[in-house]
Amino acid sequence: MTETQFEKTLELWKECEKHGLTTAQMYHISEIIRSYVYPEMVNSVISAYQDAAKTGALPLSDGVPKKITLDSNGICYGPCPEPDEERIQKITVSATGKVYITLKNYEGKTLRRLQKSIPPEKAVAWLNNVNTHLSVLIDLTMITDVGSWDIEIVNELNKKYRTSGYLTEGDKWLDKYSDDLREMLEMPELYVFNEVSYSAIRLCSCEFEYGGKQYYYQTDDKTIHIGDMVMVPVGNNGDQKKVRVANIESLDEVDLPMELEKIKSIICKVEPDPPYSDLAEMQRLNTEILGEVLNTEPSVFSIVKAAIDSIDCVGLLEMGAPKDEYNGESRLIASKLKPEYDIYQIASVIAEVMTHYFNEPFGIDSFIAIAGQIKKQYDALYKLKGDAIHIIDMSECFDALEDKRVEITMKDGEIFTGVLDDWISDLDNEPDPESIFIDTDQHILTELYVKDIQLIQLKSENYGKN
Repeated sequence: MTETQFEKTLELWKECEKHGLTTAQMYHISEIIRSYVYPEMVNSVISAYQDAAKTGALPLSDGVPKKITLDSNGICYGPCPEPDEERIQKITVSATGKVYITLKNYEGKTLRRLQKSIPPEKAVAWLNNVNTHLSVLIDLTMITDVGSWDIEIVNELNKKYRTSGYLTEGDKWLDKYSDDLREMLEMPELYVFNEVSYSAIRLCSCEFEYGGKQYYYQTDDKTIHIGDMVMVPVGNNGDQKKVRVANIESLDEVDLPMELEKIKSIICKVEPDPPYSDLAEMQRLNTEILGEVLNTEPSVFSIVKAAIDSIDCVGLLEMGAPKDEYNGESRLIASKLKPEYDIYQIASVIAEVMTHYFNEPFGIDSFIAIAGQIKKQYDALYKLKGDAIHIIDMSECFDALEDKRVEITMKDGEIFTGVLDDWISDLDNEPDPESIFIDTDQHILTELYVKDIQLIQLKSENYGKN
């Protein structure tokens, strides 16, 4: 740093001090300026910091972070990725050590979800480091041929801060924090803040029969996951065998269980033999067969849905319509019910919704009987759940509306419109409650607590028709 630049930095410190920045934050600003990758632009960087300090744009965030959600998008110019290639990665790290990961393809289709945990003290240290750096980071670079990241920081007072950047190397702090998170999660393939290649060898433990002995094979194919069926070479005569991947590790060569040249490579990923060729297929069939039995906890929606289906007031189910035909109507009716409503008020709600949905003049007399059935079951459920009765069953709702454009009405009347992107259960999101993320036109990451949501509707022009 030249003498002139040093003097300008001192002036910057004085400006920062006027606006409440801490000594630690001002020192870190100086570190960023000294390490700037383009020395000829240092004066411009100092000026940018002075402008930001004067306008109150620094620091970006205040307080202690309790959660960070990072959306890393590896899509950029180049050949179109394969549909099963992970290109969008969303990671939520909380101060409790809970980590929730969603991995999607370039179209936004979810390929897999993971829940992991790291020691709380390491999680807190990582959150604080990232927050400290980003709170005073100004990036003047504009890059168009790389991926990007968006981040939401939530402090202990639940105040949210957002910023974004590019998936490039060169910021020594973000590079380090990226490596730290990959190491803690044992996932070297994560983009985090920089999309870097990694030299670790991807080692798959494969079994020739379920529960049998496992054999090691290597692969560079990141789309191969635990439970997949793959084709591998066996013996020395060019024979091939279809096997199941039981476990995957990424190891440095020195940590391999045998010499690298002795580990054969997976030939390709293949489809399982129907119908019971692997455990994943058995689990899928079990879910289909037992799903309704296992998911027996009643909800306002399930009570209303069963009642509306039973009367089939416009005869759609009788004509062969799918079972979810009345889901939109039932969800809207359920959101409008209140514990003090009598059967006439419930019948009125049903008539109003059905009139809007089907453009026919329904009267309440048609729904008195079914309203009585709903009232009886609603009152019984209210005795069990109290005011929590209208918390939406997001597991079911998310399955139906994931990656679709929705309109979300909060209990305080605020409305959000965007694409339903992700759902995190209360156990995975602690200490915060169950939440969802939607991508609005304003923000890629908008977290909403499920307990505060009144209604979720598919966004369309015909009154939220599903």
